[in-house]
Amino acid sequence: MTTSNKSKKPVAQGTAAKKPSKPAPAKAAEPKAAEPKAAEPKAAEPKAAAAKPSTVPDEILFVREYWTGDSRDGALINGDGFHFFRMTKPGKILEAYESYELDDGRECVTPCPDMISVHWIDDLGYEDFEILDAVHELEFIRIKNIANGIDPS
Repeated sequence: MTTSNKSKKPVAQGTAAKKPSKPAPAKAAEPKAAEPKAAEPKAAEPKAAAAKPSTVPDEILFVREYWTGDSRDGALINGDGFHFFRMTKPGKILEAYESYELDDGRECVTPCPDMISVHWIDDLGYEDFEILDAVHELEFIRIKNIANGIDPS
């Protein structure tokens, strides 16, 4: 046997040294061995996702809950109204307002700062959002404006 100048591998006399048409099994295994390294940047993706804001518009709910009893501000005794919430889909309350109507037809809205960061399920003990009614964001903004002294008309 002689050795080819290019490959330095023994070849049979009378045959030309050719590159194999198919890669050798050891070479085929190399890309597979490199795949876990290629997967490492994918593992870093959740870190990048965690750096994004925790709430994007699609993850925000605008809801209301019907209540009866006394208002938080003490102005309404034995009445009823709604609590309006801006919350995350998992249930963390980001903004809260209490709304009720007086006998003369005026709408009263009071902010509920003590409800901010309270979790609907974890902290308040509800199993789901069944008692909450979805409201349009514009309705929530109207309630918020009343609380801030902005005339809704």
